[in-house]
Amino acid sequence: MVDLNPPLDANTRHVLSELLGQETLDRLEAFLSLPQHPLEHELDLRSAYDRTNGDSRTSSSQTLESEIARSICNVIEVLNPLLKTESTGPEVSVVKVVHDLVEILGVFGGDRSSVLSLQTRCGLIYRLGCWNSIGDVKDEWDLSGRTRELLTGTIDRLWPGPECVYEEEDRYKHLPPISSVIKVASFILAEHVKPLFGSVTPSVNTETGRRVEREHAQLFGPSASVGDDRLELWKQRDRGFHNVISLLLARLQQPVEFEAVWPLIVPPTITLLEQSVPIHRLRGLQISKVLIQHAPPSLICRTGIDALLQKAFTTSFTFLHLPETLHILRSSFEANIFLIECQWTASDRLLKAQADRYERLNTLLEDCLFNLLAFGKTDRDERVGVDDFVLLKLDQFIDLLGLALARHYRVIMPYLCDLITNVHMNGVNAQTMRTALGLIVRLMETGEDLAGKWRSRLLVVLAVAWIELRKALPGAGIGELCGNQTAVESVRGDFSSTVSYLKTMVVKGREGRMAEQEQVEQMVGEMSRLEPLLKEILS
Repeated sequence: MVDLNPPLDANTRHVLSELLGQETLDRLEAFLSLPQHPLEHELDLRSAYDRTNGDSRTSSSQTLESEIARSICNVIEVLNPLLKTESTGPEVSVVKVVHDLVEILGVFGGDRSSVLSLQTRCGLIYRLGCWNSIGDVKDEWDLSGRTRELLTGTIDRLWPGPECVYEEEDRYKHLPPISSVIKVASFILAEHVKPLFGSVTPSVNTETGRRVEREHAQLFGPSASVGDDRLELWKQRDRGFHNVISLLLARLQQPVEFEAVWPLIVPPTITLLEQSVPIHRLRGLQISKVLIQHAPPSLICRTGIDALLQKAFTTSFTFLHLPETLHILRSSFEANIFLIECQWTASDRLLKAQADRYERLNTLLEDCLFNLLAFGKTDRDERVGVDDFVLLKLDQFIDLLGLALARHYRVIMPYLCDLITNVHMNGVNAQTMRTALGLIVRLMETGEDLAGKWRSRLLVVLAVAWIELRKALPGAGIGELCGNQTAVESVRGDFSSTVSYLKTMVVKGREGRMAEQEQVEQMVGEMSRLEPLLKEILS
């Protein structure tokens, strides 16, 4: 149970009663002392304030401001137990109260910085930011859209403006006076995030945020220091601190702002990335993606952090037999693409850098996709998700590499042939078949000259798969296949268009190609004659 401690004195009660009204004040105190159960009603302090004293001011401003600020802190503490429940009603009410209190404080104090000190503002931003999930990491809580809007709006209102001056200003004299973002980010990272880490990765200099060269560093396995978990508070509480780091990174804009907080940002990020526990690594991947997207590319590469990120991403591709495998692979792949483009930008897109970018993309293809196909999960149900992931990323690589992807056709084409031959036609992976057929056409169009030798094999594979599909359809005389029959039917058009493209494709280049074309036509005619079910697509 959360109580107002210490209790409100008579003078404070009188001031709050004049501002909010006695009824609303009673409801606020009752709200703050609620046990962990859903609220029966929603407390709308903002509306109550507008109805009672919307235009009033009081001389006891300092007392009022401190009490409202303390009330906000107490309300935020209610979030902790409520957000662990499945109900979405309570957390909406709690965040609404925080939002209303901040609104009232803004109306009462205007834009004066004395309304809330920097320490109080940063503390509130930190507590609210922990719950404001960012990115694709699935936190233990799942907030509704309305709650997210309230959280974001409240954080925006709490964020100090550039004109604000605080008592704590002396500690920031060494920082450029260009933005309050530096002050807020420095305070939160130093006072709230840094104390959570009893130890950080030895790969980073905590004073400068630069990479530390390690002679005996291992490629695989976590590099973060292994210490007493009881000292690693980030593993025990404040589990949403990664959301706060992402929030701060998204608000930093100028290079000088990133440089000011770089030693506070990099150590926890790399420490999370080097963890062997999947959920910690996922949160490190979330932060790293935001970091790469917002930080200056020159700063990332100049400090050597790009090498540490690359190493961590490569290690993540070895997490192949976990429930979180696909989630880790997706995040690692996306982060790796961001990093490659970051390095490409930092190099001023020179000719040599273009060759490096090409090699990095090829390495990513091999480390992520080919490694997954060779050593990944083989269970039928889990394999469907793996195939969907691989097909999606192969399609992305066509855009990234273009004709250069043809060097990998000797691996990609056999995989697609095997996938099409062995795919089970049900409602779940009929879409997988359609994606594979579309990918075949894109690959043939991209590297037509080099892909021509696969045409005959693909026609045979498609013919075999078509026979199995037609036998599974209603009225084929063989029997119906269990599953979503509508989804299976939708594959027919893709089969026809793919085979038609392969039949009519003219392979350019050396002499004798037309003879091969005649052989293909002869093979198509023979297959159509032997198997009546193929006439729909081969004729």
